[in-house]
Amino acid sequence: MLFFGAVHVKVAIVAAATKEYPMNKSMLTLDDVARTLNCTVSCVLRWRREGRIAVVKLGRLVRVPASELDRIAKEGLGPVAGRSR
Repeated sequence: MLFFGAVHVKVAIVAAATKEYPMNKSMLTLDDVARTLNCTVSCVLRWRREGRIAVVKLGRLVRVPASELDRIAKEGLGPVAGRSR
C-alpha cells in the first residue's frame, strides 16, 4: 500500500463516507469511481468496455474525468455522446 500523506487519506475517507468524489481531483481512478458509485471496479471496467463511461488513458494509467461523474448524475449511464460502439 502506498502512503499519499494524511491530507490525501482524509480526503479519501470523507469522499467514501459521503459518497462524493474529491472536488480537488479532476481525474479519478477506477477505484475512486467504484467507491463513489457504490459498485465494483469490474462494473466500471464493463461500462468502459461498453462505452457507457468515458475514460482518459495516460500511458498505462486509466482515469475518469470528474466531469464524467457529473454527466452520469444528470443523464444516467447511457452511451457517451459522440462515441459509437
